[in-house]
Amino acid sequence: MPDLRGIDVSSHQGTIDWDAVAASGISFAITKTTEDDGYFNPTFARNWREIKRVNLARGAYHFARPEVNDAIQEADYFLSMIDANGGLSPGDLLALDLEAGSGNLAQWALDFLHRVLEKAGVRAMVYTGAWFSGPHGLATKPEIATYPLWLAAYAPTKPAAPPPWTSISIWQHSDQGTVPGIAGAVDL
Repeated sequence: MPDLRGIDVSSHQGTIDWDAVAASGISFAITKTTEDDGYFNPTFARNWREIKRVNLARGAYHFARPEVNDAIQEADYFLSMIDANGGLSPGDLLALDLEAGSGNLAQWALDFLHRVLEKAGVRAMVYTGAWFSGPHGLATKPEIATYPLWLAAYAPTKPAAPPPWTSISIWQHSDQGTVPGIAGAVDL
């Protein structure tokens, strides 16, 4: 099976021409929804609607701030903002973006992931990099590996999955991509 090409977008990309993105061969797009329990991405509603309209697989992610709130509070906010903007459709992807915070964050991550699964019925992915997951103890909770890994690793070849994962579901290999319909750099 060929590798699928996807992008990760946020308000940094501004207004996106989703028809041009879809025509370029991109297969999926994941858009930032929320951060902590008070930031809502101003481009989310349009991106969420347009990704679906152009028939790309779509996903939504939450940028975690474990030092600010508990995991349940952040998961509830994330899901409420998706619900307020059209909700989930079958096949939609959800992700926890875990690249900020201090100390061992394994239980915090599991609490967030469990809450999303309980409320939305979707097993969210974990977006992180080995540079973050190792120092923040994610391997101390092997159950985290039951949630797919979206690995950020800007390298010319796909690396091995960091513990506790044994495989990578999505490999984000660049933050300097160019895609028709998007002005400036985009994560690939």
